[in-house]
Order: sequence, then structure tokens, then C-alpha cells
Amino acid sequence: MNPEVADAAEAAADPDRVLPQENLATAKPAEARRWVRIYAELLSFKQRVLQAAHAKLPEVTEEAARREAVDTDLVLLEAQHSRLRRRLEFWKRRSDKLSQ
Repeated sequence: MNPEVADAAEAAADPDRVLPQENLATAKPAEARRWVRIYAELLSFKQRVLQAAHAKLPEVTEEAARREAVDTDLVLLEAQHSRLRRRLEFWKRRSDKLSQ
């Protein structure tokens, strides 16, 4: 397997992954607000991808293909969506705390 593909697959499945330069301990309100915007944008994108995947699922008629889509692709997309939602919630809390 291509090392870049392997790294991307591992990163995609990591539920605790943070983005490059994401400083969880920042004391800067503006930086926290920036991460709220970043994660809101990523979460919105992932929601659209998930909606499209679910909408197209009825077109997958072969059982083996459907099983792969449901058991692998959708599971990974849902996990990524959950991670992004958790990161967004973290940054919203952090932003609120720093803004007080």
C-alpha cells in the first residue's frame, strides 16, 4: 500500500486526531474562534458527504458492494463526523471560556 494512503487511512480512523497546528491549550480567544470556524466548516462538509452517501446507497444493488459501503465506508464517514462534532464542541467550550 502506498505510504501516503496508509497514513491517510490511519489518520481518518483516529477518533482523537487533531489538525496540524491545533493548540488545545491556547489562551487566545481569536485562535479558539478560528478553530470553531474551521471545525464548523469541516463538519458541514462531512454532513453533506454523509447525506450524499446515504442518498446514493439505494443505487448499490449488489449485496457485496452494499455490505462494503455500509460496513466500511459509512462506518468511517460516521466516525469522522463524530470526531469533527466533538472537536467543534471542544472549541466552542474553549472559546466561551476564553471570552469570559
